[in-house]
Amino acid sequence: MNEQNDSSVVVALGAKATIEQVSSLADEIRAKLKQTDMLLFQVDQVEQIDLSVIQLMYATKRQADKEGKTFQFTGTASQAFLDTLVDAGFLNEPVDDLSVLHRSLIDFD
Repeated sequence: MNEQNDSSVVVALGAKATIEQVSSLADEIRAKLKQTDMLLFQVDQVEQIDLSVIQLMYATKRQADKEGKTFQFTGTASQAFLDTLVDAGFLNEPVDDLSVLHRSLIDFD
């Protein structure tokens, strides 16, 4: 699901964000990056996420940086999303403020 806000585009992850969705999600992200200078990732609905989507998130951030574009999280983060980041070693502890999440993720910023 996507929304467009002026010069930014929101990519909203659904309840299940796993390897089964990663290919279509990657296609969607590539298309959205062509349309905007700011890509916003919405993760409040995530109930299940696996490493393939986390890897895609990291790759998206790197591609956005390479193109001089912005990648940010928006809204709130589901507990499942934060727990998976901690369990997988990408985050030392959950954060309450998504505006600082990108700085808290290991090797993300």
